[in-house]
Amino acid sequence: MHSLRMLLGIRNYVQLTERLQLNANVAYVHEYCHNGAMLRTSYQAGGETVGVMGIDLGKNWVNVGLGVNFQFSDYVKLYVNYDLAAGSSVNHMGMGTVEFKW
Repeated sequence: MHSLRMLLGIRNYVQLTERLQLNANVAYVHEYCHNGAMLRTSYQAGGETVGVMGIDLGKNWVNVGLGVNFQFSDYVKLYVNYDLAAGSSVNHMGMGTVEFKW
């Protein structure tokens, strides 16, 4: 699968308190080199090939995201993000991360 994308947008961070930060972004995305979202794999021992179809947003879409970062201490931080991608179809994506430092 090949992809070459151009993104044009803005990302903003707002520090609400010493430990709490909000972020938001919006971007226009254009796909230049899209040849489908099909991934194929097979078992090493042989057998049938398995295909997995990914999302297809088309050549042009908009990505909108919101997130929050919270620092519990000097050693523990939480990141939570949500993204909406809307083009020829709509896709919702969420991610959460806990960071430990020592």
